[in-house]
Amino acid sequence: MRARMRIGALLLGPVCLFGAAEAQAAAVCSNTPGANDRVLCEETGATDIDIDLTNPAIATSGATEHGVDARHTITGTGKIDIEVTGGSISATGGMGFRIQQQGTGGASVVLKEGVEVMGANRGVYGEVANTANTETLSISATGGSVSTTGGAGVFARSSGTGGIDVVLAGVTVSTGGVGVDAWHTGAGRTGVDIDVTGGSISTTGRNAHGVYGDVRTNSGGTASIDLRDVAVSTEGGLASGVYGLVRNAAGKAVSISVTRGSVSTEGEAAHAIFGYVSESASTAPISIKTTGVEITATGPRTYGVYAIQDGAGALAVDLRGGSISTAGTYGYGVFIWNRGGGGFDIDLEDVDITSTTVATRSRGVVGYSNKAGETALSIDVTRGDIVIAGPTSYGLYGLSTHAESEAPISIARTGGAIVTPGLGARGIFGYHLGLGSAAVRTRAAEIEAPFAVGIEGRLTNDANAAGRILLTHDGAIRAREVGVLAWAARSSGHTGGGGAQPADDVSRTEPMIHVTSSGDITVDASVSDAFIRARITGEDEMLSTGEQAVLSAITAGDSDTLTTALAALPEAYDAAWKAEAEDLLRKRAALSAAPTGDGPAAHRTAEEILGLSRAGVRASALSHTAIADRIRGSDALSDEERAALDAVLTKGAGSELETALTALTGATYTT
Repeated sequence: MRARMRIGALLLGPVCLFGAAEAQAAAVCSNTPGANDRVLCEETGATDIDIDLTNPAIATSGATEHGVDARHTITGTGKIDIEVTGGSISATGGMGFRIQQQGTGGASVVLKEGVEVMGANRGVYGEVANTANTETLSISATGGSVSTTGGAGVFARSSGTGGIDVVLAGVTVSTGGVGVDAWHTGAGRTGVDIDVTGGSISTTGRNAHGVYGDVRTNSGGTASIDLRDVAVSTEGGLASGVYGLVRNAAGKAVSISVTRGSVSTEGEAAHAIFGYVSESASTAPISIKTTGVEITATGPRTYGVYAIQDGAGALAVDLRGGSISTAGTYGYGVFIWNRGGGGFDIDLEDVDITSTTVATRSRGVVGYSNKAGETALSIDVTRGDIVIAGPTSYGLYGLSTHAESEAPISIARTGGAIVTPGLGARGIFGYHLGLGSAAVRTRAAEIEAPFAVGIEGRLTNDANAAGRILLTHDGAIRAREVGVLAWAARSSGHTGGGGAQPADDVSRTEPMIHVTSSGDITVDASVSDAFIRARITGEDEMLSTGEQAVLSAITAGDSDTLTTALAALPEAYDAAWKAEAEDLLRKRAALSAAPTGDGPAAHRTAEEILGLSRAGVRASALSHTAIADRIRGSDALSDEERAALDAVLTKGAGSELETALTALTGATYTT
């Protein structure tokens, strides 16, 4: 029977290495190292290494000197157990702790009662290097601090079949690398489990993630991260706050849970919370849950919550309470990307999402699929305000781009407000380029899109004969151009429901468009003009100086001033944005010249109405409620109205539409 031996003054069992140590930090294998000693133990047999330190004061400075260093060689079967109560361990040249298990025994580090650890390149390092090792690598700390000037604060790696457990409670981690870094590279079904309660984690440097769990190669385990009441912050490009990754076909799942606390990142492509399955053959699901968390992502191409699914597994995001704030070009509050053919389910409740700087193509919530599949893409947002500034920005955006995808898109918004103050912006946008349908439903929701469209549903695949656009609005929309817009593309052009088919489509069922509204929709120039004036005065700082100049020129109706203002904009404002600004000035002029009446489009001439529509299809705004139902023989329409709508639905803009609209001059009708 093998006896467990405690390392002491007699140094029985393990070999104590003295010769190579620098004079200022003698290497001893003892529970009671001297004031200038460090602990160094190596076991080559079956004996356990069991270090128990109380209030140590270890300080080393050599480049290869570690404060506490314990190792079992590949022939060893014993365990490594290190426990420290209070005190401090400092290694200004090496690591605070290093344990290496090359044998088949277990390995653990326990820090209690506020141990202070400092390392040059790693604070606490734990490794299981033997692929045959079935034991768990365990690192835990209560109170105290871990700091480094270079590498990870806490680093754990296992090549065995056992798992990795990292448990921190009330610990302050401050590093020049990754805060908590755990990799599982072996076989097995246990993976990585990181549990952090209280305290804080702050990092600086490129790729210096706050908390990182990685299940690699043959591991069949889960990358699990659970944070409660923790403040996580990173500063550096590609440095995510919380990052869970599975990069093999056998992996079980990526699971991230963050409760209260905060997660903030600053740097290019540094995402606050990031879940990723990178293996196309994987069926591992991704789950991200937050409750009452303050999330901030600052920098270009940064996302508050980001998930990528390359496999066939599910992708579920559940966010409750708290806030998400982004600042920078391509700043997305939530971006969920399923590129493996599966679906996704995004649920938000009482989450405020804000873009704090005016940036091109910012988004509030995005669900995106670019693979064929049939699994639904669902976005469900309840309450919470979404304010996304900048040109071509969207509040809620569901997108499927694969031509053969039959996955339906569903977007639901209940309560709260969406504000998208930018040219070409959309409050809610459901867009299918494949063979599926797009549905948008709002209940008691307010949408303000002062320069563009409140709600839009779009199908653009000519082969999508059975696709549907279902837009149901209950709330309030304030927009300049169109409150609710729905259109489907066919080989003959844009189709709004009924109408003739080209010869090659006669055997197909047409796409169906159904739009209903029981709320208030306001579409006129005063909506935008009031909005512009408020922004130009700098009340909420949502517009840049250059954009303020552009909108001032639009409000004044001064084309020369507008040309000068557009020329002064940075290159990020492309030609399409500038063209839309010019178009907006023309539309404002037409709106200002239009006679007043009972509705925002009352008594307008055919020329004015055509000027307010974009590329013909926007003329479908002539009737934004139940176009398809009304055109099919409804007595609610006059002959002139039916002729105009027939022209819109079958021909788009052109001479027939112009003729039909001219016949309506002098009549009263409402967009």
